[in-house]
Amino acid sequence: MMQSLTSDQLRVLYEYHVEVSIPCLAKLGYPRPEPPSLETFLGTFETDPWLPVKNIGLDLSGGDEVDRVLEACEQSPPVAALYGE
Repeated sequence: MMQSLTSDQLRVLYEYHVEVSIPCLAKLGYPRPEPPSLETFLGTFETDPWLPVKNIGLDLSGGDEVDRVLEACEQSPPVAALYGE
């Protein structure tokens, strides 16, 4: 079972989405998804995690476009940033 992220780790993830993932998706020509507030992000992450790539109208069931987007725009920060390794 995957270990839950701490509040500090979720803050790092949120900041990464806002500062890195969203601008990257915009550079690829996708609309900038409006992130939830940090409070909402933290409160709903376990049950309904907000991810920028889920909010740009992209069919995530697979295919070349999904692969291209996910390769160009990482959806989570480097492990060292998240876990301090």
